[in-house]
Amino acid sequence: MTPKQAVATSSSPGLRTSAEVSRALEAAQAAYLDGRWGDAVLKATAVIEGAASPEDYYMAVKILGMASCSRRDPRPVAFAWKRLEPADRDSLRNACAANGMAISDDGVVTRAE
Repeated sequence: MTPKQAVATSSSPGLRTSAEVSRALEAAQAAYLDGRWGDAVLKATAVIEGAASPEDYYMAVKILGMASCSRRDPRPVAFAWKRLEPADRDSLRNACAANGMAISDDGVVTRAE
């Protein structure tokens, strides 16, 4: 058995194929748009932890950050902030501000006062 076959037949959970990643990313997007923030976070996290392409990883990070703003959960917001480009950081900051959270320029997330 080759190492690649061993990985493919492993019993450990996770998204291993691009099709699985695509389905999970679509589910994360749909959950976010439906206002199911918890589901969006779970699906986006699965993509981030799976075998995602750089583009899918980045999209999952954006969904994770935006959904976490809506949930007022600072840790995933800070995770997303560190990985996003400046334009997407601005969108994340605005979304969080609308939900009573502030993000400093260095990515520290706090409750807005």
